[in-house]
Amino acid sequence: MTNPLSFARSLAVILFEIKTENHFEHWTDYIIATRNNKGIYSVLSRRRYKLAEFDRFSYKTLTLNQNSNIKTAFEFVAAVMKCQDESRVQVDWDLLIVQLCLFDADFAKEVSLYVE
Repeated sequence: MTNPLSFARSLAVILFEIKTENHFEHWTDYIIATRNNKGIYSVLSRRRYKLAEFDRFSYKTLTLNQNSNIKTAFEFVAAVMKCQDESRVQVDWDLLIVQLCLFDADFAKEVSLYVE
């Protein structure tokens, strides 16, 4: 299985990850943030499937939602909420803020003001 961040051409971090499975397939939902060298963010929700076919496994990745050109904390929170809704998951905002600190502690602090 490849790294879920392997698509990124700029700094990237997994903000949220949850694994789900049933009898036929296994998948992991991710909410990922990227930041370019100008400090502009993108937030994506992606689903990585592990499909079982005749005792073999194949992997497919689907982008469910992508929000680009994010410059403010308010836009960032709105983008994460869109991804959360599209993926039908409940984000742990405290954990997300901790992950975002890996990128930019100041921006994470601004984001935390919108989710308290």
